[in-house]
Amino acid sequence: MAARTRRTKEEVLNSKLTKIDEEIKKLTEKINVLSEQKKNIDKELAILKDQKSKAERAAQLTALADLMDSNGYTIDELKELMSMPKPTVD
Repeated sequence: MAARTRRTKEEVLNSKLTKIDEEIKKLTEKINVLSEQKKNIDKELAILKDQKSKAERAAQLTALADLMDSNGYTIDELKELMSMPKPTVD
């Protein structure tokens, strides 16, 4: 029967440190993957916000054009109206 050898306290502690270092490495890799995913989602969100803003602007312009048409105004007439000074309220 082979004699069992006990590890020294130093060997036990070094083994624990090695395991901790390996776990830190795994978690660091996971953090890097998640950080990259977050960056991609942030970019996607920024694109969606920009598209939403452009769609809202287009809807406003369409509503303005519809209002202009329904009241029989031309673009030149609107420009003329817009260039007049605003009346002041006393």
